[in-house]
Amino acid sequence: YSVDIKSSQPLLHSLLYSDNDKEKTKYLSVVQKDFWDYINQAAGSPYNLTVPEEKDLLKEMMWSQVFYGWKEEKPKPNAMFARTFEREFPNLWKAIQGAKGRGNGPLPREMQFLEADQVMSVVGKLASEPYPLITIHDAIVTTKSGIDGVKQALLTEFSQWGLTPSLSVKQLTA
Repeated sequence: YSVDIKSSQPLLHSLLYSDNDKEKTKYLSVVQKDFWDYINQAAGSPYNLTVPEEKDLLKEMMWSQVFYGWKEEKPKPNAMFARTFEREFPNLWKAIQGAKGRGNGPLPREMQFLEADQVMSVVGKLASEPYPLITIHDAIVTTKSGIDGVKQALLTEFSQWGLTPSLSVKQLTA
């Protein structure tokens, strides 16, 4: 079974908000429901997200135009998802652009490190449990008996940041 943190990177980017920013509540609500569907709809639904390849294309656009692309004070005219994100979450857009610094700066590495650190911390805390733990980016693979322990540990780990991730569990097949 794979216990996956849904929209892990968008969730972690919420840490860039200032504590009293009212937009943060809206953003966290979107991320905890279905971030990708929300962004797709806000952009006019250019992708059919029931098709895995199209959902992957949307994610690629968001990574390159918003989260990990080059710093842009104003999105380019053809950057539909950057313009959508800036319209929907202007304060976070500014925070992301500021954190990128020159070029695309250290933000991508910092966020990926933070994600890996959270997942590896959970594995370390569960190391003495009688079930296997294998990490795959923002997911932990375990047996059926380990699902509840992994879920609880992930929720506890993210709560230290004031975050509540949405988790999905998928049975893996050969």
